[in-house]
Amino acid sequence: VAVPTDFGAYVAAIRQAAPGVPIEGTDAAGAPDGSFQQAFVSDQEALAAPRINELTSHYYPLTGSNCGGSPTIAELLGTTVRDDEKSEADEAVAAAAPLDVPAVVDESNSVVCEGQHGVSDVFAAALWEIDDQLVMAREGVAGDYMHGTVVQCDTAQPLFMYYTPLCAPTAADATAGDLAAQPEYYGLAAVRDVGTGAFLNLSNPVWADVRAYAVQHSNGTMTVVLDDVDDPSTTGPTTVQLDLG
Repeated sequence: VAVPTDFGAYVAAIRQAAPGVPIEGTDAAGAPDGSFQQAFVSDQEALAAPRINELTSHYYPLTGSNCGGSPTIAELLGTTVRDDEKSEADEAVAAAAPLDVPAVVDESNSVVCEGQHGVSDVFAAALWEIDDQLVMAREGVAGDYMHGTVVQCDTAQPLFMYYTPLCAPTAADATAGDLAAQPEYYGLAAVRDVGTGAFLNLSNPVWADVRAYAVQHSNGTMTVVLDDVDDPSTTGPTTVQLDLG
């Protein structure tokens, strides 16, 4: 796969017009270790210094009915999606490593093709969001950015995406720029409340039911995240024991 030579020309023009502006690439919609991304990385490796500040890619674990899929909540919160997300993160980090730049998933969400009604716009998506963000971060991805919109909620496609974290409840709100949180937003808010720090190793024998993370903060405290991904209509209460060692 040949890397387009116009990339270098664009970078040179941008740097001349606005020195110091960070450049990202390739914004690839395929796998982080796909042929196009690999060719791009090889091209950048041949330079004295890479022309990018971060290596970027897109990722959506499921496909919406608009594009021939039939995603479900059970799929979104299941182990196959979780395994795929971990693999995607590992591939992104490995692809960026030769250039010594961060790996970033710069466009992502639950279901490609604008999301899925009843899956992307319900609170199960918040549970998915917590796990997606934390597994990406734990594996070393520097950013996992959610695609969305700031137009009026429930307006005609393609302006409205079921997975958007924010939208305007009314036309007047859209004009005024007043937005309301959607289910996915609360997952992002929960991740923010975890704070910064280093992930600690842990064992979790019931990870298919409850995702677990532990983050050590710089002040010596620790935050533990337990994300229950079981369907409450079919799963009864249980006891969770934490062994802090």
